[in-house]
Amino acid sequence: MLVSSLNGLSATLAGAHTVLSAAEVQPMQVVETLKPFSEVAKNTARILNAQVPTVSRLRTISEHAAAAAAAIGSQSAQLAEYAGQMIDMDAANRAVDDNKERVDKLEAELKKACEAEPTKCKELSDVLAHFPAPTDQAEIDQDIAVWTRKLSAWATELAKVQLEDSELRGQVEAFRRTWLDLGVAMSRLVAILEVGKKYESLNQDLNTQIERANQAIAEANKSCEK
Repeated sequence: MLVSSLNGLSATLAGAHTVLSAAEVQPMQVVETLKPFSEVAKNTARILNAQVPTVSRLRTISEHAAAAAAAIGSQSAQLAEYAGQMIDMDAANRAVDDNKERVDKLEAELKKACEAEPTKCKELSDVLAHFPAPTDQAEIDQDIAVWTRKLSAWATELAKVQLEDSELRGQVEAFRRTWLDLGVAMSRLVAILEVGKKYESLNQDLNTQIERANQAIAEANKSCEK
C-alpha cells in the first residue's frame, strides 16, 4: 500500500511540476491542474495516515510521506485559489486602458470648451486644478485605497460645481464618472497584481516541495525494495 500510494502521488507530482515550472502558463490551466492534484495529495496523506506500517523503518517513511503529501495538498489548493483570482487579469488591464482613453478624450473636450468660453469654467477650473494626481504609478501600487479615497473626495467636489451650461454640465459629469470608473478599475488591477506576487512566491515554494517530494519518493521506493 505504501509503494502504491507513493507511486500514485509521484505520477501526479510530475504533471503538476510541468505546469508550475512552465515559462508561460495561463491561470485557468493552473486551476485545472492543481485542483485535482490537491485532492490526490490530500487523499494520499489520508491513506498513509490510516494504514501505518508495522515495520519501524517503513512507518517513519510513511509518516514523512503523509506529512509531505498533506502540506503539498494544502499549498496547491491555495495556489489554485490565487490563480483563480488572476484569471481576470487581461480584462482588468483592458478596463484600465479603456477608461484612461475615455478620460483623456473627455479631458480634451473640457479643455477645448473652457478655452472657448473661460468665464463658464472659473469654478470648474479651480476644482480641476486640485485633482489628486499620484506622483507616479508606485504611489498607486503602494496604497491604492488612499488614492481612491482622494479621488472620491475630489469627484464629490466636482459634482458640487454649479454650471448653467447644460452641455458643459453633461461633459463634466461624464468626466467625473469616468474617473470614478477608472479608480475602480485600477483598484481591481492592483488587487490582482498583489495576488500575483503571492502566487509567484508560493509557486516557487511549491515547486521546491514537489522536487523534494519526488526525491523522497524515489528514496522510499528503494528502501521498500530492500
